[in-house]
Amino acid sequence: MNTKGNTKENEDVLVNLDIDNHIGTLQLNRPTKLNALRYKTLNCLEENLKLLINDDRIKLIIISGAGESFCSGVDVEELAGGKNWGPHKWSENESIDELRRRFSQSHRIISMIYRSEKPFIAAIDGIAVGAGLDIACACDIRVSTENARFRSSYINVGLFPGYGGIWLYQRLIGYAKASELVFTGRWMDSSEALDLGLLNHVYNKDVFLDKLNELSLDISLSAPIPLRLSKMLMRDSANIDFESSLRMAATAEAITLASEDHKEAMESFRLKRQPRFKGK
Repeated sequence: MNTKGNTKENEDVLVNLDIDNHIGTLQLNRPTKLNALRYKTLNCLEENLKLLINDDRIKLIIISGAGESFCSGVDVEELAGGKNWGPHKWSENESIDELRRRFSQSHRIISMIYRSEKPFIAAIDGIAVGAGLDIACACDIRVSTENARFRSSYINVGLFPGYGGIWLYQRLIGYAKASELVFTGRWMDSSEALDLGLLNHVYNKDVFLDKLNELSLDISLSAPIPLRLSKMLMRDSANIDFESSLRMAATAEAITLASEDHKEAMESFRLKRQPRFKGK
């Protein structure tokens, strides 16, 4: 396995590249702060998301958290009363519009995850709170350990869900349950999250990494062209009518039918061997 990391241990986001299996992992790396998002974390996350999304060797991206948390949301030290400046901290000498415009970075991050042609898996161990929950919800697939817990939490600190949660939650778990989470800020455990469809799978912690690896490999073995097209059309089809979706599907299918990878897949099927996809 050709695996390498290109970040230092003290970085806010660690990057691991498994080139042989075409899998990239971004690990939020502030375990003593429950992987809270400070300005430096957002900068690192945005930069490394761009690198992995534009790396043609990578088919699949995993987002995880170091230690006992996925992500506890925005760092409270960069909110009102905190000791540090952050993009979401307002000062009386600036306008509301200046503060609003600073959300452009966090929105770019959420949009990159949601709109990227590459599938994203959120690997959740521990808590996913506020902006951390929103990042998880922007991913295509979410898996967790049994001890994972989820909370919108914005309303508990007098805030509105500014990272896209209002839009994301109800598309995953329905309007009524999403409203309850947003209006109350209550905790949701992994069992309820699985029942509602927020999670794809819940695993015992002892086998979590093995199961995550198994799922990741299943996806990474897929032909890259239909994998990218499927992600794109899965996202787009949620917002268009059925007939438009069929027209887009015909175009995508025509592209794949004319691909070298389709010919390779059919040859390998007849010869009873694993296909060797080239993304062509």
